Amino acid sequence: MAHHTLFISDLAPETGDLALTGDEAHHACRVKRVRPGELVTLLNGAGLRMSAEVVEAKRELRVNVIEFDQAEPVRPEVRIWSPAPKGPRSGDMIDALSQVGAASWTPMQCEFAGESVNRKKLERLERVAIESAKQCGRAWLLRLEGSSRPPRFEDALRSADPAERIVLADASGAPMKSHGTNGTDRTNATKKSHESHQSHVSHASHEPHTRPVRLLIGPEGGWSAKELETARSAGVEIASFGPHAMRIELAAPVAAAIVMHGAYH
Repeated sequence: MAHHTLFISDLAPETGDLALTGDEAHHACRVKRVRPGELVTLLNGAGLRMSAEVVEAKRELRVNVIEFDQAEPVRPEVRIWSPAPKGPRSGDMIDALSQVGAASWTPMQCEFAGESVNRKKLERLERVAIESAKQCGRAWLLRLEGSSRPPRFEDALRSADPAERIVLADASGAPMKSHGTNGTDRTNATKKSHESHQSHVSHASHEPHTRPVRLLIGPEGGWSAKELETARSAGVEIASFGPHAMRIELAAPVAAAIVMHGAYH
């Protein structure tokens, strides 16, 4: 028997009888055809997970909540900034980012790419994130930080969070490591950047493996020389995530997974 998961954004943390309405409840009754006695999982996208037994599945879905828990967000919090892939490739990227455990995605404009993300597209991607969360069982929904005017590359190099580690993915960097920086800088120009980065780290209260990471992913054509120089001057860490050029929708989840794998091992 299949185990079904429902996304209900306004769940309250309590046990007992609960009547569910709306699209998710209707889909569970009419399409998934859940039946009394079946167990279902309820998620609200903000950490709340419930295990419930179906009591009635007719005009409304009535369940009995057996137990619930409040999950902690996954650490480190990996925040992806990248140009938006074109067409359905954006959905593929959001689905994969959700599954590997990234915390958020922010569309970004850079010199060689960066189309705007309109409200309609953002809503579609939000639905993809919800379906992905249901499929993989993540308690916290992937946040989509889209706007009608995506931030510029220069904006991505500045963070209001003093603990946030900013990493730019590029083949010119050393292989990515989870803790600290990526070893010897490859040019004299990055020595100043390294010192700036260390000063930035010294003010952070987080342990190295729990500090949030902002990952900057560029287009398939790569960053411009000006963008790379600007990043180094700003003290941003440059790291490589593989031997080959990858499309954005693959590079983003791969990079996120490498960072998260290193933190857990």
